[in-house]
Amino acid sequence: MTIASSDADAAARAVAMVKWLTEDAEIGKIYVGTVKKVVDFGAFVEILPGTEGLVHISQLAKERVNKVTDILQEGDEVVVKVLEIDKQGKIRLSRKKRWCHCTERRSSITESGSFSEEIDHVGPSPSESGCNAVPA
Repeated sequence: MTIASSDADAAARAVAMVKWLTEDAEIGKIYVGTVKKVVDFGAFVEILPGTEGLVHISQLAKERVNKVTDILQEGDEVVVKVLEIDKQGKIRLSRKKRWCHCTERRSSITESGSFSEEIDHVGPSPSESGCNAVPA
């Protein structure tokens, strides 16, 4: 694919937008997603455009969760980590494993149609959470 523009910044934004729209989920990566559907056994979260994964009820919090709706509602924004992608492409997500990184890259398309990318602080530092992972 070729992207051409007389404006270098616009070309860079276009390339970043195409990458974001065509990106595949990666095991171990942290995403900010939107809860699309809540079921008895967990919640389906869209982590990339057209890509959803399941956060099982056992992965919602460190403590026991009686009902998914005690923690999440449809439309909620949630930080999740990809734990596994099986051979059929099903994505297993976790909320309780997400705190092993200090930063999160968030890409989105704004209401005006422009592409934005931010680096957000997510959760406590590795030393505070007891995690030995290197911050993203």
